[in-house]
Amino acid sequence: MRLTDYLNPALVVYDLRAADSRDLLVTISERICRQHPELNQRVLLSKLQEREEKSSSGLEGGVAVPHAMVPGVQKAICAVARLAEPIDLGAMDGSPVRIAFVLISSPQDIATHIRTLARIARLCSVPAFIEKMNQAKDAAGLYEIIHAEDNRHV
Repeated sequence: MRLTDYLNPALVVYDLRAADSRDLLVTISERICRQHPELNQRVLLSKLQEREEKSSSGLEGGVAVPHAMVPGVQKAICAVARLAEPIDLGAMDGSPVRIAFVLISSPQDIATHIRTLARIARLCSVPAFIEKMNQAKDAAGLYEIIHAEDNRHV
């Protein structure tokens, strides 16, 4: 299983401007629903916010992984945003978040959801990978960095 099996380059957002987690989730849910019009943006946003209220999606090193199980999702969908300015998402180490991997999956496919979350966590445990993502010059470059790192970890 590879992360890029679920990551469409059109869902890689470069220098997203967001004042807070709500701004981030609104923008990403809108982008996902433009690519997947079969999904209801209000439902998607609600599920992401509901999950975020239970527990912060902030990991360490400036990375967050907002995620939710959403009715209507046929295959897991991943989006990535590199924020123009870091925001506080209550990360475990207290660091502001600059990179957000957003994952949505079908409630009937919990196994894929968990495996994909684990894959993201494993990739983001490499500080050099996070640094490369932070230095990307555009969305295509960010996608290529993710794709290359994903291919290195079989």
